[in-house]
Amino acid sequence: MRKASKPAAFLLACVILGAMLPVSASASVSAKGGETCTIGYEGYIDRNGGLWLWGDNSNASAGQDWHTVARVQTPARVMENVVAFSRNDQATIVLKNDGSVWTFGNDYMHGEDSGRGGIDYFIGHEPVKVMDGCVAVGISGGYNTFGALKADGSLYTWGNTLGGGCGIDINTPGADPGCFSYGEDGGDIIRPCKLLDNVKSFSMGFYNGFAVKNDGTVWYWGLDQWHEKYPNNWLPLLPPVQLTGLGDMRQYSVGQSWAGVVMNDDSYWFFGLDENDHVTKYRNKVRLLPQVAMVSGQYDNDVYVLKSDGNLFYGMRGKEWVMSDVQWVYQSESWENFALILKNDGTLYQRKNGTLSQIASDVALSGKPFSSITPKASSVGTFRDVTESDWFAGPVRWAVEKGITNGTSQTTFSPEQTCTVAQILTFLWRQQGEPAPTIANPYRDVPAGQYYTDAAIWAYEKGLAEGSTFGGDDPCTRMMVVTYLWKLAGSPKPIDEEGAYYSYPVRDISDWGDNEIVSWALYNKITQGVAQNPLADNITFGPDLVCTRGQIVTFLYRADSLI
Repeated sequence: MRKASKPAAFLLACVILGAMLPVSASASVSAKGGETCTIGYEGYIDRNGGLWLWGDNSNASAGQDWHTVARVQTPARVMENVVAFSRNDQATIVLKNDGSVWTFGNDYMHGEDSGRGGIDYFIGHEPVKVMDGCVAVGISGGYNTFGALKADGSLYTWGNTLGGGCGIDINTPGADPGCFSYGEDGGDIIRPCKLLDNVKSFSMGFYNGFAVKNDGTVWYWGLDQWHEKYPNNWLPLLPPVQLTGLGDMRQYSVGQSWAGVVMNDDSYWFFGLDENDHVTKYRNKVRLLPQVAMVSGQYDNDVYVLKSDGNLFYGMRGKEWVMSDVQWVYQSESWENFALILKNDGTLYQRKNGTLSQIASDVALSGKPFSSITPKASSVGTFRDVTESDWFAGPVRWAVEKGITNGTSQTTFSPEQTCTVAQILTFLWRQQGEPAPTIANPYRDVPAGQYYTDAAIWAYEKGLAEGSTFGGDDPCTRMMVVTYLWKLAGSPKPIDEEGAYYSYPVRDISDWGDNEIVSWALYNKITQGVAQNPLADNITFGPDLVCTRGQIVTFLYRADSLI
């Protein structure tokens, strides 16, 4: 049995998230904060729950006998009933659809006394069960630390404590000494040790980690160069510290010396070392790009950025376009510029040193998690991401039948994707029968031949848009969509069937004209607002909140008889 070697410098980019009961492969996980991915370091999960691995097998992390196979040349199926996995060049951790967690390779738990004052941690290629009742798993790219999130929100870590990747070491106050080994490794964690409670999502970074609790607070541990506590030293933050000012965060990725976050308004922010090795503290995070769906993570800071329209760019500031119709991206090993790119049709591509090549097809989609691993009999049409139990299922079916939209691909509708101005006005134009424009194009930013060109000109004619700039890539807000619908309905005064004027107490609408529009939408049950307080008799509408595709088709469906 071999002594575990220290892992190579590589970052786990996937952010594994859980907030579900581990009862079946079709159980769902919240897709906020971090999202479950089905692709990772030289591996993927197919739509039937099969785990496929390839690449370096010197530590059996590819699931093959290391005595006979040093490297797996092409993807090989190694496990069944898998809903999530995480891997580096030392070990692999797997979550099965019954909530059980398994490891193979070097897991720091199932080793034996080496007789040399330490532990041999190498356990081989046969999976070993670690724990039950879990909903998410992760592994670091630095000193081989593991994480598992249980259904009750408790987060456990174990593995090598150097660098602080476990969030705890033998000197941490309150640490359970029974979790630690001794000898030449100086206190590695050899069984799962509870780190935090009430966790919704987490990410194992390089020598660090990130977690979001159910109350929205953000916690960090391990090495960094951007926290105020240790401004000039590489000292680990142990135990986890709360990071304030990140409460509106939707997705995140942690690198060795940086972190990238996507906020709920689809803006991408960054803190840590930039491409010029300048340090940005997290309290002074830099806004880089708008309309971002997710950001990857890697060893340094030159990342992949996936925009909400499915276009993938390379570089922190989106300097190089890579591919369209992308659903997810995983990135590692910056010295090889290696990434796996998953498209909406389930095809998987490898991009290595700028060269693209297809690796596999029929790969399970990431994000709204596990929805494509076991196809649901109750799915709406051909969409794997819309089921009959979803509140927007009826509107989605209606929108497709009416020809208002065909989804983002043959198998995905992307109900949680931000809806742009171009999309909502195109939907409305199609709902109105696609009338041909009768005026010349009034816009400077609407070229001929775009899918939304005629819709944009029609919107100008109908008074839905004005000026010489269209702004088609801007997100559509709740106030914008109800205003569009109100104008198409003839800008009616809020008068009920008996001729009485009605006005709702909407506490976040101060303009009298806007209140009339929102009251009309509320009265006609196009929306119910985002919150209502019966005791105070007022409603919160959320006029500036950005709408998703699922929300937009629901608005249109409810207003169909009025416009």
